[in-house]
Amino acid sequence: MRTRFVGICLMVICGLSIVDSNVHSKEYPGLPPATGLYPQAPLSIREQLPDNALNLVSSFDRESADIREKAEQEIQIRRRSLIIELQALQDSYTRDAKLDEAVAIRDVLLQLRIAHLKALPDPGTLSNYATRLGESFYFEVIGSMANSAWGTEVYTYDSYLATAAVHSGVLKNGQRGIVKVTMLKSSEPHHGSTQNGITTHNWGPYSASYTVERPKPDDNLPLKTKAVPVSK
Repeated sequence: MRTRFVGICLMVICGLSIVDSNVHSKEYPGLPPATGLYPQAPLSIREQLPDNALNLVSSFDRESADIREKAEQEIQIRRRSLIIELQALQDSYTRDAKLDEAVAIRDVLLQLRIAHLKALPDPGTLSNYATRLGESFYFEVIGSMANSAWGTEVYTYDSYLATAAVHSGVLKNGQRGIVKVTMLKSSEPHHGSTQNGITTHNWGPYSASYTVERPKPDDNLPLKTKAVPVSK
């Protein structure tokens, strides 16, 4: 029963996710996805257009952006409605002592509540974000005890995020989840400690550091988050 119910709920989430992503990728046949007619083409292509053609293309780009924004807002509204309805179901199953069903709904609710965060892939360390002080980012990470980290609660930017997430208690070893990282200017020493099976190291003040925490359902992340290119 639980397996079937979880499957249905996951289909609902996947459906929302597909609609959400298709808002960005579904365009007219033959056109590049998501961002208009020539979003990734060299500027020279646009420069070759006569003014009247360029005006048409620019108008299309503006209208496409408006349509995507409205669709994204509608998806957010429908997601919130689904969360309310599923919460009521979870409460009902809990009262009836049908705990398998209640737990299955709880797991789906957790995913729905952070589905809007548009998490980025695990960056390894935060070295490529060291200049983004004061900014917050969301990453999908698998907790790991395999690498090094410096600090406690506040970690140097070259600490491995997957390890810092386990050390801080945000994730367990091997657990996949979305974490929130906030980049900081670190003028204080970083003190290592042993927590959750991981021993981190001491280090002095650093040019940049970060905190890692669980995202909150109401975190208001912009819908379009751009990853920082990974240096090679």
